[in-house]
Amino acid sequence: MADVISNEDGQMMLLTGLLVVIGVVIYTALLNDIILTANMPSTGVDISKQDIKDLRSLTESDIKKAAYYSNTNLSMSENEKNNYFLTYINSYNNTIQKMYSARGASVDVVLNNVTLNRATTNITIKYYDGKVGYDDTFIVYYP
Repeated sequence: MADVISNEDGQMMLLTGLLVVIGVVIYTALLNDIILTANMPSTGVDISKQDIKDLRSLTESDIKKAAYYSNTNLSMSENEKNNYFLTYINSYNNTIQKMYSARGASVDVVLNNVTLNRATTNITIKYYDGKVGYDDTFIVYYP
């Protein structure tokens, strides 16, 4: 009878089995969370919408800034003002393309019709990040 009480082999098997079951439950829960998070349909869309809003507002403000700087220098001729404006916007476009390409998005800012005398510029913004495509033409008014 004393031999049955001192034999602990069955208790070790039960403890090992309990640890294996707990490990499997934790592994299944983590795997389920990873799969669920990776397959969320709105994961990239919300970020893209914010990127598009930021891109549009940044483009509008930089076009206004370029027009202001090109029109404030009175010693420049009209041709020099136009060249300064176009150089500024081309530099902005190159910077934006590099910045968004680091995130995996393709961006292009196109000047359609530049009229510095009438204080308007027609702009086309093209954005594509692999999931969301955006193409918009709008007019920027500046003083």
